[in-house]
Amino acid sequence: MMGSTSILADRLHFDRGLRFQDEVCQMFRSPVHHPSPNPNGSFFLLVTFHHFLFRLTEDLVGLALQSCLGGHALDFHAKFLSTNNFYILVFCKEVGFFIYRLRHVTTDSFNLYFHLWNNGTPHWNGKKKGPQSCPIMLNKTKRKGRNSKEFILPTLWLILRQRH
Repeated sequence: MMGSTSILADRLHFDRGLRFQDEVCQMFRSPVHHPSPNPNGSFFLLVTFHHFLFRLTEDLVGLALQSCLGGHALDFHAKFLSTNNFYILVFCKEVGFFIYRLRHVTTDSFNLYFHLWNNGTPHWNGKKKGPQSCPIMLNKTKRKGRNSKEFILPTLWLILRQRH
């Protein structure tokens, strides 16, 4: 498994990201993400990695996103949420939905999926569960029996509050 930025950068193909970045610029007259360190007005997306050949750190997740979405790795402000799950910031809601409609990106080095946030919590499968519910993911070993549920993601509000 790869762990360093330079090794991963050598394996990624950034032409896909540059094409996507140009498409966003033409369609929305905006970048993929905010160029400044203050991402006010940004739109949150959840990124889930299913297969990957590198260690999932915030920096390497940003580099993977740069390879498929363009922009600059650090400007996605990728933040770890839980195992294989990160949230990212993109320029605005329109760009966020455009990325979300990709659903997933598959390369030789990774396979990632985009999800929306719903009222400050991840929106995993399109089913609304009510205002008081928290999204859940079933533990893989217990999915078939559905007897045990494991909460893996707190609300975005709590995460952001802890970081400031």
